[in-house]
Amino acid sequence: MKSNEKLKCVIFDMDGCLVDTEAAYMKSWRRAFEIDGFPIDYNIINSWAGLGATYINDEIYRLTHDINRTRKIRQLREDIFFQLLEDGKVELKLYAKEILLFLRERNIKIGLASSTYKFKALRILEHFKLSNFFDFMVFGDQVKKLKPAPDIYLKALEISKENISNCLIFEDSVSGVKAAKEAGFTYIVHIPDSSILQCEVDLNTFAKVDNFLEGMKLIEKILELG
Repeated sequence: MKSNEKLKCVIFDMDGCLVDTEAAYMKSWRRAFEIDGFPIDYNIINSWAGLGATYINDEIYRLTHDINRTRKIRQLREDIFFQLLEDGKVELKLYAKEILLFLRERNIKIGLASSTYKFKALRILEHFKLSNFFDFMVFGDQVKKLKPAPDIYLKALEISKENISNCLIFEDSVSGVKAAKEAGFTYIVHIPDSSILQCEVDLNTFAKVDNFLEGMKLIEKILELG
């Protein structure tokens, strides 16, 4: 950050960033299509990483041309995913809780900007006892357009009541980084999700880290400069 800028707020994505959901999502989608019997190329499923429910539902309908089948596959996927969650097959990303504690101890505002719908996101966050860390949260059903559109990050910025130059974003996905850039954020940290193929993409962000331990070290450097 520039010498006249101070870090006051850090905003996180959830899926694939704080919580290691993407692999479980992909597994749930594959199993849902298998149960339904509709043939699908797994590369198509993998391409849905980081994208919102509305977009994916539209894609399934485009493939099936059947709204009832689309709804059935979506519900199957939800049921399978939450069973995986309850069975302990979904985990937090490495040092995720530690970085939230790190920020809280330094009185830095913490936000969430997730394309996941509120009821589902809160169920995931509460499972891991993360909800109380956040000063504000924005979900996919609270904006008109999902990532890669900038709506979620624009709303998060508005709620934060902070200057955009005082905010730092942690994002794992291509669509999430695009959304933050479109919203005008400069300080975006790419923390690639190694469970999906997008991890090797260079997104030309402010910084790139492999995990939140590196993220904490980066924030420490920023605070020292500020």
